[in-house]
This record gives sequence, C-alpha cells and structure tokens, in this order.
Amino acid sequence: MLDEGAEGLAAAGLSAEPFPHAITLSLFEPAFAERLLAWLEEGAIWVEQASHFYVQHACANLRRGHAAVIDELLEPAAIGQIQAAFAGIFGGEFVGAHVTVSAHRLLEGEGIGIHTDAPVNGTETHRLVVHLRRAFDDSEGGHLFLFRGPEAEDLAAIVRPHHNSAVAFELSERSWHAVNDVRGGARYSLIFGLWRVGAPCEHEGGAHGQRPEEEPLLDLLCRLGAHQVPHSGRALLDHLLGTSRLLRRWGCDGSVCLAGGAHSLYGTPGFRKALLGPGDRGLLRAVIGARAERLAWLFGHVDRSGLGRAMRGEAGVVQREFESGEVIEVSDEELRDLAALSWANTLEQDLALGARGEPAPGGADLARILDETAHALPERARAELRSAYDG
Repeated sequence: MLDEGAEGLAAAGLSAEPFPHAITLSLFEPAFAERLLAWLEEGAIWVEQASHFYVQHACANLRRGHAAVIDELLEPAAIGQIQAAFAGIFGGEFVGAHVTVSAHRLLEGEGIGIHTDAPVNGTETHRLVVHLRRAFDDSEGGHLFLFRGPEAEDLAAIVRPHHNSAVAFELSERSWHAVNDVRGGARYSLIFGLWRVGAPCEHEGGAHGQRPEEEPLLDLLCRLGAHQVPHSGRALLDHLLGTSRLLRRWGCDGSVCLAGGAHSLYGTPGFRKALLGPGDRGLLRAVIGARAERLAWLFGHVDRSGLGRAMRGEAGVVQREFESGEVIEVSDEELRDLAALSWANTLEQDLALGARGEPAPGGADLARILDETAHALPERARAELRSAYDG
C-alpha cells in the first residue's frame, strides 16, 4: 500500500523547525492513491463541521463505506507500516499503539485557522495529514501552513497539497498550523492520529472521530438518508451531529448527547420531514437506548412553548402534544434534559448561520427564555448561551 521508493514516508527526513515534521511526496502507491481519491469523491458521505476557527466537512462513513480500498487502508498490516515509518522518523515505539483515521474535505471558501493541538487529555501525540486531490495549482489555495507561533507573521513553512503527498508531525504546544482558504476545486485529506507506545489514549475514535457509543446511531442516520435531507441550509445529518457535539461539550450525559443526534428523526413542529414514525420507536430504542429515545420522541412531540414556566414550577402548567393537545407526563429530569436539547438545537443552527456569514435570529424572546431556563443548564451551556443571546 505505501510507496517504498525514494520519495516514500520511510525515506522522509525529519525537520526540526518550526516543530518536528517530515514531508513525503508519495505516500501511497499511485494506483492505491487514485482509488482512495475516487472513493472520497463518489462514495463518501460528508458532514459539515464548523467552529470559530474552521469550516470543513468530515466523512461520516469512512468505517462503513463497504469499499475494498477503505478495507485495505484500515487493515492492521497497513496501519503497522505507517507506525513503523513514524518510529523511524521520530524515534520511540508506535507499533501496537492506538491509531485513528478520519477524512476531511474543504470546499471553496473553507479553511482552518491557526491553532495547535497539544496532546492533552489523551489526544494523539503525532499526526499524519495525507493530501488527495486532482491536479493542483497554487492559485487554488488549501496550502498547509506551519508557524513558529500563533500569529500570521510567525509563518515558517508552506506545504503544497499535491496529490498523494503527506506531512507527518509531532503535536505539542508549539505545533501551530493552519490551512488557507480553498479557492478552487476540492481539497481532500486523510488524517491519521498516532500515539507513541505508553501514551494515554482518550477513546476509540480519537479527537477527530465518533465515540464508540455513537457509531450505531451514525450508521442508522446514514441508512435513513439524513445526509440527503435539507435542514437549515445544510443536510440534516450535519445539524444532528452538530447538536450532539454541543451537548457533549457542555458536559451532558451520554443519553442526552445521543438524543441530540436523533432529536429531529420523529419530526418537530418546525421540521416536519420525519425519518421515523411511531412504529419505529423500538428500532431507535435498540440503537441509542430507552432514555435517549424517549427524549428524542418528547422533543418531537411536546409543545415546548411552556417549558420555561414548567421549570419554574408554575401551577397548572402541563406538557401537551403539540398537535393533539393530549397531556404528556414529563418528569423534572426530562424537563431539564429537554431544555438542554432545545438550546443545543437552537445554538447549533445559529452557529452554522454565522459560519456561513448569515444573520442569526436571536432577539429579546431568546434572552427571556434563557432567563427562564438557565438555572437547569450546565454551566458551560449557560456561558455560551449568555454570550450568544444576552445583549
């Protein structure tokens, strides 16, 4: 699979500045690289990811694409080749340690700001970024920039993303890097996260992948075609996974995060394209668990207009099905979870609008509702929501 010639990874020399890294112009055998690129173009399902410093798309079906080329890429022997090459370049032992693999796509106007990924909390100690794309010209952007520090004037090296080239580097508090905006074509990359033997590992899936408990849900979402359903200017899959990530960042428990990844599957008052019906509740329950499924069902059926008043304990406030008006019994714990789900749903859409340069609704109503529900939200959620909607 790997190119073992003079331009391959095993022959790459280590550069110390601005931080330890090595560049290879031919990572894979050419025919294998072409097959990988063809699958990324035609077989991959892409999910938008956005933050304050990047907009990109992540591959949602890398480990379930049912393609021979991906099976070959993920074979233990192939991963072992990369680990052995890293041991030769950086020293230490990598073979047998944990490895993650993900795929990203940048389209025109998308890029990644200056940042560093120091290996804290068990994230990877080293990374391999593989560029896969059609014929490249500098005018198309998408260059990998390496910096001596966090400012633009600290630029030390520019790596052109030629097809089948790759950059291996050590992660630390000084591994500052960025990708300038793509100005033409699509920039595909494979990201290998590697750990030296003995380094703590955060979790299966790593910093750029899904947690193991999320894999069955992601598989279901892809089978339901959530990547093909429009929602808030993107695909529904983008929104569902983004909502789940927000809840995880806020420190919500696993069931609430899973419910966030499924919260629109039964449809909602504002999104009537249900992918699951009443007869499918057992299916979703088997995938994400009873508590998470009930939260997703409640989110789609409860008229949440009185949620804040109910959480304040106002007398006579009951939860009703938004169409039939039928009373639904909702526990205090479920009220708190629904508040977190509702705010994650709202903020995720507004963040996505902001990333695309579009105005978010906001307004006094959201600030008032936040005042009514803030006491029941995680501290980090309160801080983010206050920043977004207060004033």
